[in-house]
Amino acid sequence: MGQFSHAVRRNLNMLYIIENNGVYGLTKGQFSASADVGSTAKKGAANLQTPIDPCSVAITLGATFVARSFSGDKDQLIPLLKAGLMHRGFAMIDVISPCVTFNDHEGSTKSYMSTRETKREAVYTDYIAPFSEIEVQYEEGSSLKGRSP
Repeated sequence: MGQFSHAVRRNLNMLYIIENNGVYGLTKGQFSASADVGSTAKKGAANLQTPIDPCSVAITLGATFVARSFSGDKDQLIPLLKAGLMHRGFAMIDVISPCVTFNDHEGSTKSYMSTRETKREAVYTDYIAPFSEIEVQYEEGSSLKGRSP
C-alpha cells in the first residue's frame, strides 16, 4: 500500500493491474484484504473483516483512471486494458480473477459462478484511439487575444 499510494499521488505514467481473487494462494486460501464480508473459504469459514476496496482507495488518493472488470469478460476487459495503457498518468484496473484452487466454490463472492451471476454493467466501455495533439505557433510572450487562431 505504501508504494501504491505514492505512485498514485505522483500520478506516474503507468498501468497498475490488480489480480483480485480474495485469497492468498500461497497460504492455502487465507482471505486477502479484498475478501468480501460473508464470503466463505474452501474449508467453510466465513470472512468477518471489512474488505479494502482498491478502487475506492485509488479514487481517494487522486488516481486519474480507475476501473474494475472480470477476467472472464474479455469484451469489457480488453478495451479497459487498452485505455489504461494509453492513459497519460496513473491508471489502475482491479481485475476480479477467481482463484481456481482456493476461491472457486459455492459461498465465495469471487468465484466464477458468483461473478457471472451478479454481473452488472456499470457503464459501456470501449477503446478510444488518441487524438492528434493540438499545436499552435506564436511567439513566446505574445497573446492571441482578439485574434483568431
